Amino acid sequence: MICTLYNLQILIMQSCKELEVLPDSIGKLKQLQHLDLCQTAIGMLPDSVVLLTNLYHLDLTETKLQEMPLQIGKLTKLQCLTDFFVGKRSGSSIKDLEELHHLRETLRIWNLQNVVDSADTFGSPLKSKKDLKRLELRWDGDADDSSHEVMLMEKLQPYVQLSSLNIDGYRGTTFPVWVGDSAFTHIVTMELAGCKNCYCLPSLGQLVSLEKLSIKAFDSLRTIGEELYVSTTSTENPFRSLKTLEFEDMPEWEELTPFVAENVGDTFPLLEQLYLTNCPKLRQTVSSHLPSLETLRIRDCQLLRIPSTSTDGMHSVRITGYGSQYAGINEMEPINCLSTTLEEIDIEKCPSLKCFPLELFPKLKSLSIKNCESLESLCNEEEIPKDLDSLTSVRISECPKLVSFPKGGLPARNLNDLALLTCSTLTCLPDSMDSHLPSLMELTVGQCPEIECFPEGGLPSKLQILKICACDKLVAGHMQWNLQSLPSLLYFSIDSNKELESFPEETLLPCTLTTLGILSIQNLKSLDEQGIQQLSALKELKISACPNLESFPKEGLPSSLSSMSILRCPFLEQRCQQDKGEDWSKISHIPNLEIGHYNI
Repeated sequence: MICTLYNLQILIMQSCKELEVLPDSIGKLKQLQHLDLCQTAIGMLPDSVVLLTNLYHLDLTETKLQEMPLQIGKLTKLQCLTDFFVGKRSGSSIKDLEELHHLRETLRIWNLQNVVDSADTFGSPLKSKKDLKRLELRWDGDADDSSHEVMLMEKLQPYVQLSSLNIDGYRGTTFPVWVGDSAFTHIVTMELAGCKNCYCLPSLGQLVSLEKLSIKAFDSLRTIGEELYVSTTSTENPFRSLKTLEFEDMPEWEELTPFVAENVGDTFPLLEQLYLTNCPKLRQTVSSHLPSLETLRIRDCQLLRIPSTSTDGMHSVRITGYGSQYAGINEMEPINCLSTTLEEIDIEKCPSLKCFPLELFPKLKSLSIKNCESLESLCNEEEIPKDLDSLTSVRISECPKLVSFPKGGLPARNLNDLALLTCSTLTCLPDSMDSHLPSLMELTVGQCPEIECFPEGGLPSKLQILKICACDKLVAGHMQWNLQSLPSLLYFSIDSNKELESFPEETLLPCTLTTLGILSIQNLKSLDEQGIQQLSALKELKISACPNLESFPKEGLPSSLSSMSILRCPFLEQRCQQDKGEDWSKISHIPNLEIGHYNI
């Protein structure tokens, strides 16, 4: 029916996810200028599409197309063609791009493995497209003839005004000269991925505007040498605009040779972010002088030895899966040289890390240590330094050998968030929390079964959020928590306990509380009437996975409640059925109710 609207100029079918077919009669829409099929299930365009000779915008983003209609080159007015698919039935259809002179902005060319014609049967379909800014070239599958792939890539050279280039799955062994040619003065971002036959990288160092470079999944690459920096003699700094450099999934890569030349300044002088992911054989990388480096991320690079890095701006380091092949390695060595500048450290899966020298990082704001099976302490010395004023967040999880905190506690006056999770041998919280951590606002203690009590002096008075999960010994002494002395406490949740039968007792929680969570308390049978009624500021109540909780108190719940959820509590859900449950009258005043995944 739409195809009878002969004066239609704009047709937008974006996100019609079940649309699979366009009728042949779409060719009758002679006035159609704008066709948007983005995020549809279209698998094939009818050949009649080429009759839409006024079409200037064709959006095929995230469709299921695998090839273009025959003679797509007849749509000579096209300015926007987001995706071009080289089909098996017409492998030479790459030639049709030569007729589309007005293409601009973004073009993705897919299935280039289907170009089977020899390269001398067509010209350079992209070289004249001066308004094309972003180009993606994609292959899928193995190469039968590497020389053919190189010749094809030569023919795909774009105009030098390009600002973004993505090459994915290229099957040649080397790149043509144009990839990295200094004439491409506008390229800002480049990604080379899945080029598993390439044994060397193109010369990219002289791309004067390049700010972000990603190199991923080069299976055959073993070393990166000076060819990366320059192809001819130059007095300019290589990569003089680069801010982000990423290497990922490089199974054979062993080293990156530093660039050394007379009268040439720093390599990577503006580099701010360096990411190294899954490079298991990498031993050495990047210059030792990175004056602008701010963020370093290392993940699954077990052999990597990082040279001392000279930088005044480094503030964030994340290390994951480091040193696992070498027991006894001091895994902090790569970042100890940065101790005076680092603000954020995130360490995960570093099995030989025994001690984190907290005292060496005076500017540290955020510390996260996860799944470090040998971690025993947070300080090299017997006692922690006098102050850690910059520290605002500490999160330690899955560290089974961490037994206690340094003697004297953590004197971090500005710490506002502390989380201790799955530390099976940890016996206590930091000493003197009330005086040493006066700014603490959120405390989470989960799956720390050996912690028996809060420290002497109690919890900090500014605490607003307290979460306790699977800490049976700690919960056993809950009547000594003295939470009513916390004038700022707004959120409290208790999770995973088998002992409690009634909760919360009358003197346990402060009347300032606005949110209460009672979760996975297996033997809980009742809510204490006096304890719940005194919570006069309570707005939100969450009860989940308490299979033995049978009913609410006789006097009901606080009138202040505006939201309540009851999930996986079969007895209670039955009694709270709308209009007919025995406890319905006790909760019907609450505006927002969720009972057993149903909103009422």
